[in-house]
Amino acid sequence: MRELELNPWAKIGKLPPYAVAVANETAIDTLDSAAAALAVVKEGMSQVSTDRAKIGAAQASLEAESERLTVARSSLTSAGSRITDVNYAHAVTKKSAAQVQLHMATAVLAHKSINPEAALYLPL
Repeated sequence: MRELELNPWAKIGKLPPYAVAVANETAIDTLDSAAAALAVVKEGMSQVSTDRAKIGAAQASLEAESERLTVARSSLTSAGSRITDVNYAHAVTKKSAAQVQLHMATAVLAHKSINPEAALYLPL
C-alpha cells in the first residue's frame, strides 16, 4: 500500500508560514507560544478562506462560460435546422414549379389537338 504524503507542500518546495508552524510542531505550553500558535492558525484560516474565494470565483466563471457555450450550441443547432428547412422548401418549390410546367405543357398539347390556333395564345 502506498504511503500517504504527510507534507503536500514538499513537492512545491516552499511552505507557507502556517504550514511551517504546524510542520515544526509549534509548542503551546506557554501563553506566548499559544498566542503565537493561535496567530499562525488564524493566518492559515485566512489563507484557506482566500483560497476558497478564489476557487469559488473560478468556478462561477467556468459555470458562466459553460452556460454561454450551451446557449451557443443551442443557437447553432437551431440555425442548422432552419437551413435544412429552407433547403427542403427550395427543393419542394422547384419540384412544384416543374410539375406546374409539365401540367401546363400537357394542357397546351391537349388543347392544341382540339383547337390549334388557341394554343398559340397560351403561355409556356
